[in-house]
Amino acid sequence: MLDVLGRPDYYESDFAKRAVKEIDDSQLISPYNVISPVLGSISTRQLSSGVKMVILLYSVADMTGNGVSMGGNCYPLVFEMAKERDVFIRTPYVDDIPKGQSVSAFCVNNRRIVHTSDEYRKMCAYYSCDDFDEEDEYCRKWAARIPVR
Repeated sequence: MLDVLGRPDYYESDFAKRAVKEIDDSQLISPYNVISPVLGSISTRQLSSGVKMVILLYSVADMTGNGVSMGGNCYPLVFEMAKERDVFIRTPYVDDIPKGQSVSAFCVNNRRIVHTSDEYRKMCAYYSCDDFDEEDEYCRKWAARIPVR
């Protein structure tokens, strides 16, 4: 993920610092150093997959992120980011979007928009991510599109 795709400049934004603080409860000192209250001084490679995915989504336009990499504490920042631009996420599990969350998301499986986490859960009861076609340009572009409007 970010270990392979990321560049040091991805960690230089105020958003990255905020994401590390809010998601991992740590302080981003530099693109190479983080202060964790549990682990002490660590490399950015040791950050959680969730914070790395959120930073990637922020840094790389038109990327489709993997919702499996993110826990519920990542979604507030994703939804905030989505107020400014479309954010693309493939969310194969029902619990990816926290309960009670208001969100407008486009579902590839039935090509419908859901507006709440409850609608999302109901939709997931009927559709499986096995229907996702990586070769279908429409599916790749719109995979669980989560723009908050």
